[in-house]
Amino acid sequence: MVRLPPGRVLPLLLPLALLPATTTACAERDPTSTVVIGVTASANEPAVTLTPAVRAVLREAVAGGDVRLVVHRSSANSPIAVWDGPISPRNGDGALERDPERREKALVETLGKVESVVGAAAGDNPQLDPLGLLAAAARVPGAQTVVLLSSGLQTAAPLDLAERGLALDVPDAISALPVDAVPRLAGKRVLLSGLGEVAGPQQPLPDGGRRALGELWRGICLRAQGSGCDLDVTAGERREPVSQVRVPAVPVEGGLPDERPQDGGGEAGGEDADRQDDSARSATEVVTLPNALLFQPDSDVLMPAASAALERIARRFGPGTTARVTGHTAHRGAAQGALALSERRARRVAGALVSLGVPSEALTSVRGVGYAEPVRPEVDATGQPVPGAAEQNRAVVVELTGPVAGG
Repeated sequence: MVRLPPGRVLPLLLPLALLPATTTACAERDPTSTVVIGVTASANEPAVTLTPAVRAVLREAVAGGDVRLVVHRSSANSPIAVWDGPISPRNGDGALERDPERREKALVETLGKVESVVGAAAGDNPQLDPLGLLAAAARVPGAQTVVLLSSGLQTAAPLDLAERGLALDVPDAISALPVDAVPRLAGKRVLLSGLGEVAGPQQPLPDGGRRALGELWRGICLRAQGSGCDLDVTAGERREPVSQVRVPAVPVEGGLPDERPQDGGGEAGGEDADRQDDSARSATEVVTLPNALLFQPDSDVLMPAASAALERIARRFGPGTTARVTGHTAHRGAAQGALALSERRARRVAGALVSLGVPSEALTSVRGVGYAEPVRPEVDATGQPVPGAAEQNRAVVVELTGPVAGG
């Protein structure tokens, strides 16, 4: 796998009966953070669901204080807000709920309402335009976290995959995007969910096509200076599309352009063989699993939501696939304690993968590094905190090398 190194607030269309009961109590308060979710919800994609990773992002945000959630769905002219309101549980006095049991009950209820709203979303854009959704999400005032729920099969200019197909040069496609088409994601944490998930008239994508989409959207996110740019490897409930508006289908014959048949004109040797060996040793897929998805706070106990993510990773292992599992923490507390916790978590993930059928010898490295090797620096050159970096460093990273099977 190739490793690639502002606007108006849309009107609220959600019926008032579906808004959380705390809307009035929070009207005067500025939220601690804002999470924006963009859904394409086309006729060529399964109905939208909140995957375990998306739920983990929302829970992590709520744990940090008062959260405003905005959900955009794709529309013909500009995205429409189908949810815009607070999701952090509050008590009868309007203060943030501190009782764990009542807090959890209220949060589950609110997330259920959000799930209902996004599940009923039906995009009416005759083109698939996740790039436009990302740009609109980035323009929401105060947006700190952006989640894109989309197959990623862009059919709108300037990146029409229905015309170009998936056998494109990914770095060239990213660099060729006009500057004004690149979303302004600097300082925003980004999660890309549902890439390659299709339904309806769209034919299923080959493994090469799914990998191409992952590289393409992560590369666009990185060019837009997004933080993390993580690919969601968890899966939600698969349901039939809600939208009836036809969109173009993307041809599926192609994958990554470097997946060509080997030249049969002679034996590989010398420098060619060395290059093949180097390619086989390089990481072909890097999966970052947020600790908020995997573990109870300050523990190495796996949560039920971790199962789907780990099962999907286990399915990526084929003959010859190896992996390195590395636990990370944010720069908090004593270094020795952080190191020990990260190592326990890495071993817990490795153990779970082995229990799911991954050969133990395929895991060539299982280690914890605490905050000694951050996924992303938590302070900038001036010593100021980098927004979202601490959350990104609370993770277990799985680096898959060699032939990777379809997930």
